[in-house]
Amino acid sequence: MKKLAILIYSLGGGGAERVLITLLPYLQKKFEVHVFLLDDKNSYGIEIDYEVIGSSKSTESSILKFLKIPFLAFLYARKLKKEGITLSLSLLNRPNYINILAAWFAPMTSIISEHATPSKQYRGNSLGALISRWLIRFLYPKARHIIAVSYGVKNDLEQHFNIVPSLITTIYNPFDIQEIHELGQKTSTRIQELQSFKQKRNILVAIGRLDSGKNHRFLINAIALFKQRYTAIAPPLLIILGEGALKDMLIGLISENKLEDCVILEGFVPNPYPYIALADATICSSLYEGFLNVLVESLALGIPAISSNCPSGPKEILKSQKDGYSCEREITQYGVLYPIMSASTLNEQECLDILVHILYEIHIGIITFDKTQLRKRAEDFDKNIINKLYFEILNKSYS
Repeated sequence: MKKLAILIYSLGGGGAERVLITLLPYLQKKFEVHVFLLDDKNSYGIEIDYEVIGSSKSTESSILKFLKIPFLAFLYARKLKKEGITLSLSLLNRPNYINILAAWFAPMTSIISEHATPSKQYRGNSLGALISRWLIRFLYPKARHIIAVSYGVKNDLEQHFNIVPSLITTIYNPFDIQEIHELGQKTSTRIQELQSFKQKRNILVAIGRLDSGKNHRFLINAIALFKQRYTAIAPPLLIILGEGALKDMLIGLISENKLEDCVILEGFVPNPYPYIALADATICSSLYEGFLNVLVESLALGIPAISSNCPSGPKEILKSQKDGYSCEREITQYGVLYPIMSASTLNEQECLDILVHILYEIHIGIITFDKTQLRKRAEDFDKNIINKLYFEILNKSYS
């Protein structure tokens, strides 16, 4: 059986990690798969055999991360050579850099998967951003092939990093739709507690790392504005699932606006689907994305999605009919897109006004969705379709 190495930063709670967990059972039928991590972390608690390369932590400085890349690439190449592996797939930026450089130390083919919109993720002139943009421009063209998780990501790589279109294939993220349905039906004491809120108010669920890119601060401010503007209506209950560096800041913002009864920081939850199934809508406020898994997971459970119209992913998943990133909201068959400051000419207050009005119209029933249509759209991303596309790229690249 052909051998395949897969390199990812960790098995922490993130979208790319979920992609790997979904892909792995299928790929293990086609290849002898060896999984390698840079950080020994397994938040999902799933039994996967893996080996850790070096010792890396997300808290390391940009300079240290940069300096360690050649050393980690050498270690990775040595392990692959020892195992007789000549094909490697990586997910996320730093594993991608290491995967490509490893080909300098051993005979191997590097396939990389880009899960963000790099020009947005690494905007600005900080040292980390400058290093990352340089590494993408220098290293990515040297990969055998690049898998972009949305057409927006593909366009970003072509336009901002001068990567030739023929090197990039767009493959959306895979989802186990049947498993999402089954996991969404699981209940717990906590879910039952939250269920009691639905009698009085809408429930919104946001999922993602507590970092600046996910922009949870914006959502908390929107709840505060809703509470201030519509005094006769119980404001939505916002439940945020995730952990991250901005947790203390968000707790402070909740306290400052006296929103303890309106916003709950639930932490990382291995099975978020009962929370989504409980919600009236999922809500996302990201400044940038590559794909945004929670939108598909929401649709799979028949729950509409409210998302910032950020680069890239949301407009493709929700099937926007408008070109570019509009300054207006757009109601599609599958959810609502609203503008954010980083992708429009509006200021933050104008964006908040639009989102709060959307929440109001959902509350009073002006905006509604057909659950059957939502679930049908999610089936376009079923793993049985997507997994085969990954296999085609990997099998074609095997040497």
